[in-house]
Amino acid sequence: MEIINELLLATDSHGNTTWHLAAEKGQLDVLQKIREWAKENLTAEELSNILLLATDSDGNTAWQLAAEKGDLDFLQKIWEWAKENLTSDEIINELLLATDSNGNTAWHLAAEKGQLDILQKIWEWAKENLRTEMSNKLLLATDHKGRTAWNVAVTRSDLNVLQKITKWYKENLKREDLKNNLLATDSKGNTAWHVAAEKSKLDVLQIIWALAKENLTPEEIINQLLLATDSDGNTAWHLAAQNGQLDVLQKIWEWAKENLTKEEISTELLLATDHKGRTAWHVAVKVRNLTVLQQIMEWDKHNVKRKDLRNKLLFYTDSDGNTAWHLAAYVWYLDLLQDIWMLAKENLTTEEIINKFCLATNHEGRTAFHVAAECGKLQVLQKIVEWDK
Repeated sequence: MEIINELLLATDSHGNTTWHLAAEKGQLDVLQKIREWAKENLTAEELSNILLLATDSDGNTAWQLAAEKGDLDFLQKIWEWAKENLTSDEIINELLLATDSNGNTAWHLAAEKGQLDILQKIWEWAKENLRTEMSNKLLLATDHKGRTAWNVAVTRSDLNVLQKITKWYKENLKREDLKNNLLATDSKGNTAWHVAAEKSKLDVLQIIWALAKENLTPEEIINQLLLATDSDGNTAWHLAAQNGQLDVLQKIWEWAKENLTKEEISTELLLATDHKGRTAWHVAVKVRNLTVLQQIMEWDKHNVKRKDLRNKLLFYTDSDGNTAWHLAAYVWYLDLLQDIWMLAKENLTTEEIINKFCLATNHEGRTAFHVAAECGKLQVLQKIVEWDK
């Protein structure tokens, strides 16, 4: 009898009992047998604390391992055993709302793996066992990165999970809670809006926009969504340009046209700069995306004043002193250079083209011609010489 007790309670060098090891592998038949032995040989307290509520080296109980694994039968069996052996408070605090070493509840782990059936079952149990404010606590629980399960679904661009949790949000949360969640930032200073823009998933961005329209004021939509910046000074507009997703950029443009004044579109969207001093136009040059660059240039031509086209785009330098002309030379993409050259020809005088454009130097004292030479791009050098004549 004592030997079986010791075997059941013994942990390996990682802090795992046989219960954890079987749970991690989803060995339900083994778990059932271990539980039978435990019921025969352990006290009720040991059964609860050493088996059902015991955590492995990552802070996971068998409950969390089942959720992460996505095994619904396994999870249901753990739930049945918990209902038989745990108090109501233990079920709430040590099971439904319990977190691992990364601050993840089983709810987070299921969202991380895209396990919609697990999420639905946990929500069903939560509604049965928690008061409204406590079930809402599950919806709004954040991990150590500051993310709710809804944020996790945004990060993963998991449309099915995101749509389901959004539905539960709308049915159960107060407007103030919805608003706070929409505008909450993670450990990197990103809102869900920025994350979706960075991932360049239009469907996800549209879900966030629809939720924002229902729960934010017009001023909040403008200042805390459309024009809001992340920790690097990027708006969603910058991030969409950076990832080269024209459909996302066009949709943000459509929303901007509906909600911003012409002046705001010019100065706070098209001419907005990140912490490196780059507009979305400069970003498009940097990532060599001609389609996005051409579209932004078209919007710039019709919405930005000529003096701003000159000073804020063509002459403007980033934190390294590089103009867009330098950046295009760095990426040695002739079509990009061609488009920037044409914009310069349309908006600058001959003297400005020579002195402020062709001969402009960065912080290392290099012109775009130097840059192209350093990169060994003879074709680019020849083209620059041809245009300069």
